[in-house]
Amino acid sequence: MSLHQFDPDVAKKVGVNAAILYQNIVFWTRHNMANGKHFHDGMWWTYNSRRAFAAQFEYLSEKQIRLCLDKLVDAGLVARGNFNKEGYDNTSWWAPTCSSGWKTTLAQKGQGLAQKGQGLAQKGQPIPDSKPDTKPDDSPKPPQGAGEDLFSDNDQPAEAVPKVADRFSDFYEAYPRKIARGNAEKAWAKAVKSALPHAIIDGARRYAALCRQKGTEAQYIAHPASWLNAQRWADEELRGVRLPEEITPQDRAAKFRPPNWQTVIR
Repeated sequence: MSLHQFDPDVAKKVGVNAAILYQNIVFWTRHNMANGKHFHDGMWWTYNSRRAFAAQFEYLSEKQIRLCLDKLVDAGLVARGNFNKEGYDNTSWWAPTCSSGWKTTLAQKGQGLAQKGQGLAQKGQPIPDSKPDTKPDDSPKPPQGAGEDLFSDNDQPAEAVPKVADRFSDFYEAYPRKIARGNAEKAWAKAVKSALPHAIIDGARRYAALCRQKGTEAQYIAHPASWLNAQRWADEELRGVRLPEEITPQDRAAKFRPPNWQTVIR
């Protein structure tokens, strides 16, 4: 039987359930770091859908999982991203924000990773909530043996980590208004000096979703350069906007509930 553990300091901020999820995310991103994979935007990542999390944590519903993940993101403990190769794959990726400062020795690739207070296997593979699972199984297997304990303070000299790619094209594709691209590129170069690219892109996607929800006409959508210069990816209004991959089948079904015929037929 697996033991689900958590950091009391994290639990004070976001609650016990969210702290347990956080420990799981930290464990698997450490595992990926040891194997030199899933490094994006200066952080180490792992992937899992809410459905897969719920299968691992049987005492939590998908709705509770979503609330816990939202708490972790809002508290700045975890970043949410999407690095799936297939456009239809809506599986979310998760990275502890502290992973941007982790040291790594990529020469350890292929070696075992010792466990310390964490023995929970990441099961399943990334799949969209409403699509069949067609993505190759790339999920890490339970660590075996007695490899180096990455949770210790005895860090070895680190190798250079991959340089963060310029993801302006991803931002521009996600942004709801395509205008003055040159100005937007200059604003992007300035913006990424103070914020992580994935956070800006996530904000652009939520702004685009908000404009669709409100039916905002193109002329009233901010120019991308103006939006970037004003750091509007951090707007409070965007925090409540849900992206398509964050909407559960239950949420969709709730929109199409049949009418109460007792009040219709008299």
